[in-house]
Amino acid sequence: MRIYASGVRTVAELKERWIAEISAIVLPTCMYVSTAREAEVLCGQLVEDVCFLEEVDSDFVDADRQGHGSTGVSGAFERVFGAGTRSAAGVVSVYARHFHRLGYLAIDRAVDWGPLAEKARAGLGDLRRSELEELYGEPSLVVDGRVGCYVSAEGWLYVDYQGPELLGPQELVRDVRVPAGSGFQLGGRSGGERSALGSFDDGVCWTPYGRTLVGGGL
Repeated sequence: MRIYASGVRTVAELKERWIAEISAIVLPTCMYVSTAREAEVLCGQLVEDVCFLEEVDSDFVDADRQGHGSTGVSGAFERVFGAGTRSAAGVVSVYARHFHRLGYLAIDRAVDWGPLAEKARAGLGDLRRSELEELYGEPSLVVDGRVGCYVSAEGWLYVDYQGPELLGPQELVRDVRVPAGSGFQLGGRSGGERSALGSFDDGVCWTPYGRTLVGGGL
């Protein structure tokens, strides 16, 4: 756990500080980190600190990292999405789920993402962010203007956009994905079948536009 030079802080003070810090990282991610690795180091340390403070076992975080493969969360995103801020926002979106679970990150609304998942399994055509939100609703949370997070009692579903520096609501959707290791597949060779574990690749369903950005597939 990090040690702060300003003296001993109460539990309430630490919690308030970390809630503010986590919210700040999630919204303008590019102001805090520029690479996926930096994002994983920062968020990984924060989630470990929170688990320590709340006296919660952090095994679920380790399991999530393993679900992304031997290179961890950052390595999986850099392999699929490339280096830079886009992958950093993806990493933060993964940790946002943990922060919300621990009570350190609020969401705007719960959204039933089942219809969107069904559409993704059937196959996504090219569509703009505004069109997707008109059909399936606005996300519960947006990370860095790049990742829409749809949250329900069933879990989390993510939508990756082109990026806020381009066309805003008219930006194209790159992909829809579910958390690695969720046992629920959107992409990969098995279509929409469930697997015992499910890899990061299996959880990504590309739009035609998004597929062109990864050289034609995973």
